[in-house]
Amino acid sequence: MIYVYFGQDYGQVVHNCFKDLEKISKDVEIVKFDGFNNYVQDIISECTSYSLFDQKKIVIFEHAYFLTSTKVKSTISESKQNYKALQDFITSNEGYDLILLVPGLLDSKNTVVSLLKDNNCILNEAKSMTKEDYIEYGIKIAKDNNKEISRDAVSIIYDRTKRKINYKDELNKVLEYKNNIDIEDIEKLVIKPLEDDIFQTVTELLSKNINLAVSSYIQLRLLGYEVLNLLPIFVSQFNFYSQLKCLIELHRTDAQIMDELNISKGRLYYSKKSCSLLSFKTFIEILDKLGEIEKGIKLYTDDPDTVLLQFLLTFNLKYKR
Repeated sequence: MIYVYFGQDYGQVVHNCFKDLEKISKDVEIVKFDGFNNYVQDIISECTSYSLFDQKKIVIFEHAYFLTSTKVKSTISESKQNYKALQDFITSNEGYDLILLVPGLLDSKNTVVSLLKDNNCILNEAKSMTKEDYIEYGIKIAKDNNKEISRDAVSIIYDRTKRKINYKDELNKVLEYKNNIDIEDIEKLVIKPLEDDIFQTVTELLSKNINLAVSSYIQLRLLGYEVLNLLPIFVSQFNFYSQLKCLIELHRTDAQIMDELNISKGRLYYSKKSCSLLSFKTFIEILDKLGEIEKGIKLYTDDPDTVLLQFLLTFNLKYKR
């Protein structure tokens, strides 16, 4: 039988595959190949060869990128791939077990994909996990390791791991810390994303807490972040507030705003408070100023720290409420 696991979240694809493999007998020989290093004819040769100890054999072909429409750079020559042999193997499979792990969605125009569908191969799409899925997973892993972790603590780990491939690593790190994990432990062990720090800086600015905003900025610089790396995130934060203020001034309902900006009710409430003293027009002026700062740094060699600190220190004077 041929099994195809595919999906946009390749980590989830692999997870689903090996979760299913756990259900079968352990007396199985598993042989792995990789699409970046092996040809398709290699897996066919392995599938049709006998197991050394006459065990049931499952061949896994990871990164079967040729089943997607995405172009991928590989270390092997595409011209040497024997896709015809793979097509023949699919149509005349005599009970060999092959698993294809696909990093992406299947290309409906691909001949091999069509054959897989026509020959009753089992297709398993890995849907992206929701936040709740990650939380339940975290609680389960803790329990399996005889540890306890609060739901709120797992939620913060999720929020702070923007690239979800890091989620499991961060989770394992905190579970090694002690047996009962709470929010305070997460605060110590899991670093906040850079966006959160700049969001805090912008919030302090809008709340007239200039000294706190400057202190937050200096901390970011001491951590090694360059001004030109920080500027786009500042722009992103102020752009969010400009969109929010525009919708408010257009008299959109809270439900409409949450839908258009894809934000929660809680974030809407606090964001409305933060931007209440400035108009949409003022936010556009702020965005224009940030654009001028970036241009000055890149084209006229303005000192990055000087111009951005000046922006922060004069914020209340220039953008009056």
